[in-house]
Amino acid sequence: MTTRTTRPLFVALALVLALAGQAAAQAREEIAVTGAREWLALADSGQYGATWDQAGQLFQGSTPKEKWEASLAAARKSYGSVEQRNLKTVVVTENLPNAPQGKYVVTTFDTKFAQAPAATAEVVTSFLESSGQWKVVGYNVKPIENGQAGQQQPQQQQQQQSEQKPPQSH
Repeated sequence: MTTRTTRPLFVALALVLALAGQAAAQAREEIAVTGAREWLALADSGQYGATWDQAGQLFQGSTPKEKWEASLAAARKSYGSVEQRNLKTVVVTENLPNAPQGKYVVTTFDTKFAQAPAATAEVVTSFLESSGQWKVVGYNVKPIENGQAGQQQPQQQQQQQSEQKPPQSH
């Protein structure tokens, strides 16, 4: 008799724990997306050195600060100011090509720059560091061709992201 009574209780408890786990994972992803937006705001305001300072160890270890500042400044000058930015996709993964295993969030934004000839996609890759903080470890800007940017397979987006390069002038 107690088996019938406790079975629904165990099922309910398992469901509550599963939903709590999903909510926690979603909250972590939202923190990564918020961090990506804050990082982009630094770039938008011309604080290029601060973007490097706020980036993760993987990024800082592969790109000297002075080189990053100069490259990002030149690229942003050619693109102009951001007129509009909309969240397009969020991809969560633990494997990126040529990168250590860990938790990554690849966030893609459809972005309209004042001087860009076409719509662009900004791809920001964040990594969950051992400190428990999400840090940007990759940034890429590319033109949207026929509305297709942000609709690539996650593997393709992540492969491009592993380069940690600023946008190139076109």
